[in-house]
Amino acid sequence: MGAATLYQAAKRGASVLGIDRFDPPHTHGSTHGETRITRLAVGEGPQYVPLVKRSHDIWRELTAATGQELLYLSGLLTVAPNVSGGGAGHFGDFVELSANVAANYGLPVTRMTAADVRNTYPIYNVSDDYNALLDPNGGVVDCDNAVAVQLQQAQALGATALMNTQVMSVNKTAIGNEVITAQGTFTASKVVNATGSWLKSFIPADRHAYFRITRQVIYWFGVDDPTLFQPDRCPGVIWPGPTDDDYLGGFPMLPNRTPGLKVLTERRVHEYDPDTVNRNVPPEEIEDFVNVVLKDRIQGLQLDNCLHAKVCLYTDTPDDHFIIDTHPDNQNMMVVSPCSGHGFKHSAAIGESLAQWSLDGQSEIDLSAFAWK
Repeated sequence: MGAATLYQAAKRGASVLGIDRFDPPHTHGSTHGETRITRLAVGEGPQYVPLVKRSHDIWRELTAATGQELLYLSGLLTVAPNVSGGGAGHFGDFVELSANVAANYGLPVTRMTAADVRNTYPIYNVSDDYNALLDPNGGVVDCDNAVAVQLQQAQALGATALMNTQVMSVNKTAIGNEVITAQGTFTASKVVNATGSWLKSFIPADRHAYFRITRQVIYWFGVDDPTLFQPDRCPGVIWPGPTDDDYLGGFPMLPNRTPGLKVLTERRVHEYDPDTVNRNVPPEEIEDFVNVVLKDRIQGLQLDNCLHAKVCLYTDTPDDHFIIDTHPDNQNMMVVSPCSGHGFKHSAAIGESLAQWSLDGQSEIDLSAFAWK
């Protein structure tokens, strides 16, 4: 969100400074791991569709400008149990919800039975008590390179980026904001706070309960035949199971990137501190993921060959929706990016919207669904 805002504000000719505690793209937050899933049929709700559609446009524009491929429309399979509830947490039957959003926006999707999935994509061993939806406008975004490209373009357009610099506080002033960092103090008429899992440091204590920091693990496993998992043959998959412990996400293998197939699950039971969270993944945690989540769901995967694993953080809200709104005590600071693990696909358009808020007073895309209330 921060890199996107910096780029879009610089594109508008603003005097803009981006400050990051680390040196993005980095592995400390919620954005790393090479790829993030994207889809236009966004089952979380129709309020997200304009953001993801515009984000796709921006990534295509960046690819045309730089030659760096960012968006891989391999297709995206949503798989869910054929039972009431559909195994998708707060949202319910995720296949049906995604299909409804697609119908409302006139988006092409294909309903599939479990047998259809197995016949078309034999790597996915979907059992007959599941159904599926294929979104041809889904796939993955090269998230690390998307961040890097936007930062590079922003600086080429005149933005300043101050990395490895911690913001200590943001204080409201008569003309805007005073931003105090370990490297000095800066003033700005507008501030966009996209600090993710460190957000609690910048909001009133009575809002802290809105946000829980959860530890998530991304895994890469060896495969028998890498050609079966390329974007032209392997759609991404989001695959909720009957319980919260069964969720599986799968990503096609991008060319010339980390060997192995990227897969993940989501664990939201425990809350963590972003400064002290354990970023090591012990063998027993990998074994539990294989036995509980992977099992035999993806064919051609070497379950005894986890090539590596990385930890990332989610900043979860109670209903898993975003909060993008002004700071409770400062109308010149926007709070953004507590995105409950499904934010990256919208990030380019959110950055554009925040640049518009900063410079024009409002955004072209309606963000009212993400207000504090």
